[in-house]
Amino acid sequence: MFEVEKVNPSPEAIAAQLGLPVSQVTDALLLKIAEDELFLHHLEICRTDERLMTILLRETDANVASRQGQSTQELLRRASLAVVRWASSGFRKVGQATYDRRLAACTACEHLVAPTGNLVHRLTGARSVCNLCGCETRRKAWLPTEACPIGRWQEER
Repeated sequence: MFEVEKVNPSPEAIAAQLGLPVSQVTDALLLKIAEDELFLHHLEICRTDERLMTILLRETDANVASRQGQSTQELLRRASLAVVRWASSGFRKVGQATYDRRLAACTACEHLVAPTGNLVHRLTGARSVCNLCGCETRRKAWLPTEACPIGRWQEER
């Protein structure tokens, strides 16, 4: 098993360690390795199975592409704006029935995913996040000033 601290993050070094052509070591793959300490271990385990490696590499590129703009800085910016909006409402929360309805909509949504390992998600203990906005759904659903990015539920005025 590779130890993340000892890995040289250059594409050439990763390619050599995993037995991949350098062309397959994309920026998305390097980002995933940096964000998720276990991902490199998963690649190591699957490196002799071409089919599994193809799946891991393809999903990495698709996952990172779908989460563009959700850097720690972007998530912090969005969260700060949400807190300002929430503060302007007097820190109100929606009622339990509204919360349950919102959370049910999120739970049924195809955009609900496991957290990426982003610093914000780790610090908040996020269990599930929206892949479109990056928000932790259990918390966002309580805020009357917030809305689903695709309109499954709206803010309350």
